[in-house]
Amino acid sequence: MTQKERIFNRLKTGEWLFSVEASRDMYIMRLGARIFDLRAEGHNIIERKVAGKSYSEYRLIPAQAPVMPPAFKQVEPQTLFKGMAV
Repeated sequence: MTQKERIFNRLKTGEWLFSVEASRDMYIMRLGARIFDLRAEGHNIIERKVAGKSYSEYRLIPAQAPVMPPAFKQVEPQTLFKGMAV
């Protein structure tokens, strides 16, 4: 399993991932570089700076299904041309 796959699987849990955890648990030293690669593939990953620390945390924002507007109501043809010879 590649580093990107391990990071992506961890991010799919919905929790924040930070570099200390990545290096300690997954032996990944350049988390920011792998996050850059995942973003280049189209994944929506947000970043926040940890207050009082010199590192960031990353989280995956899951894709949402687009909300489609309601379809137009079907109208019977005879009501469209009422009073006209068809």
